[in-house]
Amino acid sequence: MNALYLTLAYLHVFVCVCLILLVILQKTTGNGLFTTSQSNPFMSGAEITQFITKLTVFFVILFFINTLVLAKISYTSNSERRNIISASKIEENEKAVPILD
Repeated sequence: MNALYLTLAYLHVFVCVCLILLVILQKTTGNGLFTTSQSNPFMSGAEITQFITKLTVFFVILFFINTLVLAKISYTSNSERRNIISASKIEENEKAVPILD
């Protein structure tokens, strides 16, 4: 495996974990994790919810792009292996079968 594929695979695991955590942190219809009772908070609950929603959308887009790139790399490397294997099988068959003139 090449280094790019491994790097993207590790990135994919990181993005998946982040997505799981972000979905868990999303505000539900009831009292969410980010409801505040403070009178003057640094960031209000609405601002935090909006930020987490935007961050979730970013990670979802990153997830889909990374998935497509990993699939393309995997398909390309598998097709190259198949070409090498089929070429070696053709060479073996040519050596095994004598050509009669």
